[in-house]
Amino acid sequence: MSFRSLTLIFVLLLSSGAVNSQGFTVYGARGCGSLIGSIESTNKYEKDLAASTTKNWIGGFLSAYNSWYVVIYKTPSVLGSSDLDGAYMSVVNYCRANPLKDISDAMFDTVNSLLPPVPSSGNPPAKKR
Repeated sequence: MSFRSLTLIFVLLLSSGAVNSQGFTVYGARGCGSLIGSIESTNKYEKDLAASTTKNWIGGFLSAYNSWYVVIYKTPSVLGSSDLDGAYMSVVNYCRANPLKDISDAMFDTVNSLLPPVPSSGNPPAKKR
């Protein structure tokens, strides 16, 4: 293989890592309007199922975010002194105010409001890519 080919492969490998190093993909996010419709339903089963699955989704989102955040910034959980129920209520309140968004938007808003202070470098805002 020529030096030029090896250089091209090396540059492509480095650039693909750089592009993905600051972002991530969110899977399973439902629309805010759908969430609010379900949790305000008169059907108890639908209401309970929506609350349960949304809390589980939030827990997964926060676990993934924490795994990145704690390693990079050496700080405790992004929830700080809050808990899963607090994050859930933040998502619900966001969704009531923004029914055309989705719950991943609500989570990024929640994470940005809950980020504990990071010594020396400041809090990097969470961004949806």
